[in-house]
Amino acid sequence: MVDVISVGYLNIEDTVYPGRPVVPKAPGGGALYFSTAANLWGLDVSIVSRIGENYPKRYLKDLECGGINIENIRKLSGPTMAGRTSYQSNGSRKYEMYTPRKRRMELTPLPEDLNISEAKSAYLHLSTIPPAYQLMWAKSFRSEMNTISLDTDISFVQQDQEVLVELMSYVDVFFPNKLEAEAFFAGEDLEETAAHLSSFGLKNVVIKLGEDGAVVYSAQQKIKVPSASADVVDVTGAGDAFAGGFIAGLMETQDIEKAGLRGAVTASMAIEDYGALHLLKKERGEAEQRFDQIRGGD
Repeated sequence: MVDVISVGYLNIEDTVYPGRPVVPKAPGGGALYFSTAANLWGLDVSIVSRIGENYPKRYLKDLECGGINIENIRKLSGPTMAGRTSYQSNGSRKYEMYTPRKRRMELTPLPEDLNISEAKSAYLHLSTIPPAYQLMWAKSFRSEMNTISLDTDISFVQQDQEVLVELMSYVDVFFPNKLEAEAFFAGEDLEETAAHLSSFGLKNVVIKLGEDGAVVYSAQQKIKVPSASADVVDVTGAGDAFAGGFIAGLMETQDIEKAGLRGAVTASMAIEDYGALHLLKKERGEAEQRFDQIRGGD
């Protein structure tokens, strides 16, 4: 029995920053960042994903040695998901997908990829895959899961908003970033947007604000979460790591403020090196210290 099931892509990504050498084939993907983040807080995590023949074996070995269940990662013939993230000096970024669309669809995990015995009373996180696939997952496992959480991408908000809205009736926690949230309802401020999104059935809307932290909206309260200090190396995956820390906090405490602070702490640790796997080397004690610092020590 696992605590959390993380569904999504496992990518290998070239990472480019101005004035630095290219970092090739960093282990990335929303499902990976979420999983290593939740694992940091002691959760038993199972990843459901599909990879190609060239996905580095050492990455799978690191996951397994780090305590993450990889039995639901299917290996397919052909290339794995790959891309390139290029950051500009002004902080903006551009993502170039090397993998053709047809191959991306082949690598998108399906509900039948999950061993059903793991689905009883677990938490399910749907990281960024096409909304139609997320909807299949949510419909298939809503009755089995304690909580379902959801992430997305600005391109899906722009192109598949109707599917996302339908999906929200099956979901408990939604993690849009500021740009994605604003794209839902033109002219609304974030609080109006969160209320509007909540009307579709969500219990919590968590709007990620990057270096400005996050805002958590529920029916009862609004919580502003500050960011945690970090020695920033690579900001890729920060939002997914935030979600992993948030769900870990929600599972353990049922307190959205503590969950938000855990999310901020986890994001700060994720951005201190390239790729997602370095989080497996972090200690929960360090995370707890940062939690105390960001909370003010009480």
